[in-house]
Amino acid sequence: MLKHLVILCFLFECLSCNNFSDSYMVPNQETIIIVDRTDPLTTNQQIRILQEINLLKDELRTNDIIAIYEVTGTLEVNFKNPLLIYNQLIPPNGNNCNELTTTCNYVEEDFKNFEDSFSKTIGNIKFDKSSNRSYILESIRMISKTKEFTSVKNKKVVIFSNMLQNSETISHYRNYKSISELQNTSYLLDIDGSLIDTEVQIYMLLDRGDLQTKKLKQWWLDYFNITKATTTTIRTF
Repeated sequence: MLKHLVILCFLFECLSCNNFSDSYMVPNQETIIIVDRTDPLTTNQQIRILQEINLLKDELRTNDIIAIYEVTGTLEVNFKNPLLIYNQLIPPNGNNCNELTTTCNYVEEDFKNFEDSFSKTIGNIKFDKSSNRSYILESIRMISKTKEFTSVKNKKVVIFSNMLQNSETISHYRNYKSISELQNTSYLLDIDGSLIDTEVQIYMLLDRGDLQTKKLKQWWLDYFNITKATTTTIRTF
């Protein structure tokens, strides 16, 4: 009788572990990280970006999605190829599994593979200091229209950039119109309400203090207000 009980308990543990590994198939929240590769950053700034990205990853829970996009200086790339360099559902780490079961060893191995692939991806991010264009607005619009973005209700968008848009239409390096002046133009019409249920965090990378003023920060706050983002915060470093 005792032997039967041991076998039954063992089977129960295995089934529980299998259910545990399947539980992360439905996402809870998506964190979208946007890295602007066109900024002329210092080595220290680049290191801090990678550190902050790792901290963001460590805050996520099983069933969350983490995606990383790059902003480049090429318009066609940002429209036709979103430069999605990473997109992964956070797997369980195996802490709640029975160490004696083989299935749970697979769960732990899966989590290790996730950690390794994430570290490799962010380690390969390169910054193009010579880029003349920076399509921040176009990238945000493109990402907000992807199936992956619209399929998850709770979202967080984290942007690492100097936030100096520089396209043929809008350039923060020249005289630029306020969001209220642009609101009724075709350039902003399709972004109204595009970030509902989305928290926005901006890490403004300081490299042009003469341009990165309260006026620029307010411009972006007004922009994300139109998108109906839940909250928008701006940090500088």
